[in-house]
Amino acid sequence: MPLHSPEDVARFQSGERRLIWARDVTIDELVELPDGQAIAWRESGRSFECPMPVCLDRALHTVARHPHRRDGFAHKPGSGPPDLSAAS
Repeated sequence: MPLHSPEDVARFQSGERRLIWARDVTIDELVELPDGQAIAWRESGRSFECPMPVCLDRALHTVARHPHRRDGFAHKPGSGPPDLSAAS
């Protein structure tokens, strides 16, 4: 389950529902991932954090979806708050 709904992401990114903006930790700036560049950015060794204002788990990685869908960022597997419903 995504940490942020597509609607929340769209409100933050002026209508874009896929997370395409992140904070580049290396240069401490907000950056937009160009479509088709996810693999190159991943291989560059750069680190990215979620720019969403209310995010509890900021680590992101790039996701290559090009050419069928827009490349973007995603939270790393297992990120986010624990699923408390599984403990019951």
